[in-house]
Amino acid sequence: MTRPPRTGPCAAGDADMTEAGSGVTTRWAVLHEYTVSDDDLDPHGRVSDDAVERWSFAARSAYLGRCRILQRIRERIGLKLQVRAVSKPSGSALGRPKAVLVTASAPEVRPRSFVISVRIRPIGGGNLIQVHARWLIQLLGQDTGLVYE
Repeated sequence: MTRPPRTGPCAAGDADMTEAGSGVTTRWAVLHEYTVSDDDLDPHGRVSDDAVERWSFAARSAYLGRCRILQRIRERIGLKLQVRAVSKPSGSALGRPKAVLVTASAPEVRPRSFVISVRIRPIGGGNLIQVHARWLIQLLGQDTGLVYE
């Protein structure tokens, strides 16, 4: 039995959704695959923290780019987006994979915020350990700095 996704402030990829029916998609809405190059490795030959940050930033940005309703609300009311790291993984846990699969979703939706989760899975290289990065996303008033609900 498949459950429908929970709803919230983003319409991930659905151009026909109205503000009243907008929703944060909880499935893995963004999927990127990267070949791991020498530039992605630390001096010990493992995935660097910088590579994890770069891949995570790209997935998070792609997810937020799909949140057209959130963007319209920000523009109309004049709000700024606050992105705060909840957890940032170490790249060395991934070892030396041949490639990585990076996915992003919003598994936690609250009235005043939501969380974007990025999962990085190694492909090849014999390591099965995945790492997870998470960011708290909130809208703040430009003048007040208060969280918008």
